[in-house]
Amino acid sequence: MPQEGKISSDIIDKIKTKVNIVDVIGEHVVLRKSGSQHVGLCPFHTERTPSFHVSTQKQLFHCHGCKKGGDLIGFVMEISGLTFPDAVEELADRLGIALPQTSSPHIQDSQEKKKLAYKLNRFSASFFHAHLGNASDSIQYLLLRGITEETARLFYLGSLGPSWDALASHLATKGAPLELAIELGLIRDHRKSRESHYFDVFRNRIIFPIVNLQGKIQGFAGRAMEDENPKYLNSPESFLFQKSKLAFGLHQAQKHIREKKEIILVEGYFDALIMHQAGFSHTVATCGTAMSLDHLRLFKRLANKIIVLFDGDEAGRQATQRAMEIGLEAGIVIFGAQMPEGLDPDDLLLHRKDSKTSARPLLTGIEQMRALLQGATPLLDQKIEQLLEQCSQGAQAKTEAIKKIQTYLNQFKDPIGKSVRLELIQKNLEMTPMTWRQWSQEKSESAPIRPLVPKFSQADRILLKGLLQPDCFEIWRNAEAHLPPKMKLHELWESYPLQEFIASLLAQPERLQSFQETPEAFVQAELESEIQTLLTESLVSDTTIKLATFREALKYSLKKKWLSYAKKIKMNLDLQLIRNNPQAENKNLKEYLDVQKKMKQFISFYDEESG
Repeated sequence: MPQEGKISSDIIDKIKTKVNIVDVIGEHVVLRKSGSQHVGLCPFHTERTPSFHVSTQKQLFHCHGCKKGGDLIGFVMEISGLTFPDAVEELADRLGIALPQTSSPHIQDSQEKKKLAYKLNRFSASFFHAHLGNASDSIQYLLLRGITEETARLFYLGSLGPSWDALASHLATKGAPLELAIELGLIRDHRKSRESHYFDVFRNRIIFPIVNLQGKIQGFAGRAMEDENPKYLNSPESFLFQKSKLAFGLHQAQKHIREKKEIILVEGYFDALIMHQAGFSHTVATCGTAMSLDHLRLFKRLANKIIVLFDGDEAGRQATQRAMEIGLEAGIVIFGAQMPEGLDPDDLLLHRKDSKTSARPLLTGIEQMRALLQGATPLLDQKIEQLLEQCSQGAQAKTEAIKKIQTYLNQFKDPIGKSVRLELIQKNLEMTPMTWRQWSQEKSESAPIRPLVPKFSQADRILLKGLLQPDCFEIWRNAEAHLPPKMKLHELWESYPLQEFIASLLAQPERLQSFQETPEAFVQAELESEIQTLLTESLVSDTTIKLATFREALKYSLKKKWLSYAKKIKMNLDLQLIRNNPQAENKNLKEYLDVQKKMKQFISFYDEESG
């Protein structure tokens, strides 16, 4: 994998010039020509009226609905859930562009080994899948579990019989790298003599390929078809397979997850398969492990809402509790749907008449499952509600409940979500904020909770787009003379990320000039996502900002800065009055009156300019 810092701009430019963004996006979206652009239904959110625009001239995309936007590499990152280096590597492989080798031979060998490992897994999966098609016992087992042939094909399910070395012999015959096969957990070396004898790891099992977002097989899971331990067997942890970072069914579910902006997480492989058959195609399963922080990071790239649907037993409840706590640490609210006691999603959806029958079970629980999922609520809120009910069971029970609530809120990294819940808890317990602080013994220096405000104001948008127009740019430059003391031009924007971006342009005049001449070159995948979205929105739009509109936005921003400055001086003035410091008071009063005078001059000036 190339390192982001080591990918030259020449390589990126070569990739962008060799492929048209319309061709790549056209593989995921049905695009139609509309003037100088192409439009279609956005692949990142559900919509009926096309609001997704692609500019051939600027090689950018932007959705006016969900506000996602960027360049070719940004689209591949978003649609496939890739990092910047991985997206570059994906496009380079597709276009046959050789990426420069890193200086380390070890890293070069590692990259080649990874490519070979993917190839070996794919080769083995093909062997497993072919075996399934000819194994009547495996087909019958899947039938009894309610799995259709279509589902088996979609998920590329496979199987192996009881033979000790069916795969091992096949790999040896084809000249496959057996030592690598051992490392990947496909076969093992049974050394009882001087001659090595290899045997299969997944024998007599239904086999589930674990496929990543790009369709590459990271590893396998196997379910014993007979009463054998372990019931489930995964590929061992390796350079390719880390189960805490993988989810079964994610490749097949990703399109549906993006459409619904929601992901359902279940515990079992068969649970995921049956959920897909029942129409809940945005379902994935963990690979025999609890949900991890890596899972959360992966899921949040694809969905806004995560619902855990774990089994209705003690193990399932503990896994749900752990999922909630991991979500709190990440500042993410995890939703939970409560399964009936003793059931898993497979049990709820399927009706098995008789364990001895050879007929496929019927899907009879779809409506019940739909109602269950629609009733999913934040796990944190469920837990708080349970603990608040406990508060009515006596002094000690109330004490323990409040301590647990405090623990969960202290873990919760989302300051806004924490504040909202804290207010509701205090109201429920008829407790003042001061009393709660005393009880929770929170540190006084804890970070203040900032109000939730929109990222960009309309004035921010207009000012940014105006920078790309020479007439507006000149007016903006002249506004420097009308700024409050010690204030810089980039501070006219309300958004801090935008202030930093504009400041970086002003610090390098040649970069500012480049931005005005070829702004599309600044839409880079490593650019902060909010700025990238705003920039692509401005560039994809063919409209220009009228001078009068730009002046109004500039006037609005300047006025806000002057009001803020005047407020600061007034606060200093009030402070000196309290301290009874006449000398400082007179100085601040003079400053305050000067500011008021300048504000009047400023407003008069801009009114004349607008006229």
